[in-house]
Amino acid sequence: MLADFIARFTAAYIVDKAGASQQVDFRDHLGDSLLTGETTPVMVAPTITTQPSITGGTTTGSVLTLNEGAASGTSAPTGAIQWLRRTTAISGATGATYTLVSGDVGQAISARVTWTNSAGSVQATSNAITGQAPAATPAPAATTAPSINPASATVGDSVTLTLGIWSNASSVSGVLMQGGVDRTSEIVDQVWSPGVSGAYTWTVTATGPGGTTTHPAINGTVGATAPAGPDAANYLLYADNDTPQTVVTEADTAISPNGTRVTAVQSEGTLGIPLAQSATNTNVVMDHATGWDFQVGKYLTSGAVNIPIEDGLIALAEFTVEGTGGTQRILDLIGLGALRIATATMQSYVPSATNGGAGNLNNAAGTAVVGTKYLLALELDRVNQRVRYRDAVTGEIKSVAASLADTLAVTEIQVGGSSSAIIHKIGLRRRTSATTLEESIADFLAGA
Repeated sequence: MLADFIARFTAAYIVDKAGASQQVDFRDHLGDSLLTGETTPVMVAPTITTQPSITGGTTTGSVLTLNEGAASGTSAPTGAIQWLRRTTAISGATGATYTLVSGDVGQAISARVTWTNSAGSVQATSNAITGQAPAATPAPAATTAPSINPASATVGDSVTLTLGIWSNASSVSGVLMQGGVDRTSEIVDQVWSPGVSGAYTWTVTATGPGGTTTHPAINGTVGATAPAGPDAANYLLYADNDTPQTVVTEADTAISPNGTRVTAVQSEGTLGIPLAQSATNTNVVMDHATGWDFQVGKYLTSGAVNIPIEDGLIALAEFTVEGTGGTQRILDLIGLGALRIATATMQSYVPSATNGGAGNLNNAAGTAVVGTKYLLALELDRVNQRVRYRDAVTGEIKSVAASLADTLAVTEIQVGGSSSAIIHKIGLRRRTSATTLEESIADFLAGA
């Protein structure tokens, strides 16, 4: 009977597959089922098929991303992630990404994947990325320096103060200090109008992620307001060498030292009188940038004029003494009087016929000092019948009685004729109750 069973079993069909329950059916050679049953599955521990890997930046704040790889096994394994700092697990770092922190600088960061199924587990560790500190942010730097313009100003001027142009800066500010006083609040749209004189500094500071940078302080000065110069509208005649457009010159190689000849001076003032070289007095020389220097006997002339004395006239001249010999002419009012240097003293020279016999009026008791600037001023006051003049050394106003007829008039104006003085400016005004000698002197010297 056993032989029959064996003979019939030879035709059995058996199916088996690892890790799965399979149905087994034993049949004889005739196809009749002899025995059926179920097999027990075969379990296989995980095996790494693809190694894990991480990618991403290296500096603090960079995000690392894990590709966990793959593993096979029966049943299918599942992976668990743990990020490592060197070989130490990073607390809470079990996701597919990890953000580098400051503690990772200089440390090897990797990820370990543990694959597990019911048959066992296996671990695989990714490549490592070493954390690095981010590049240092540069401190602010001025690509265009702060500035002040103008560096030398006067009270009331407009001074522009710029902050400059900065890189790596989130904020830029300036501080304006003058005499220990913070005047920053006085700046409007980068423009400051100083109200007082004195030195000042402009200091600009820039701040950014990389720190703070202060530009070296810029120094400036504010001078007192210069007094206004004489108002030519208040003069019959006014001329100075500070207005070059009123001076006409031409080259003359016969003249030494600079070969420049003044041929005319277009005076300012209400009369608008031009002063030209006399046809018989050529080679009028301008040797100095600050005034006119004449050869002996050479002068500029108005030609024939008629300027009646009316209530009075005031003549003024400012000059620098070059020598003290002889009588040197500065300003001559032909028909009335003159301003001259006589020998070693300054004089307001008034012909005796017009001053009641006063003659030469000494404007200084002392000797003229070479290289010194002086002012001669003469007032012919017909209303009060007097001549007043200024002591060139002491500044004292002196007065003498005069007999001034209402028919007196200036018939010609001559400037120069002296080789011992540099003439800076001249003026002629009408004398009124408001325009006195004192007021005229103050106005004439304004801005000097």
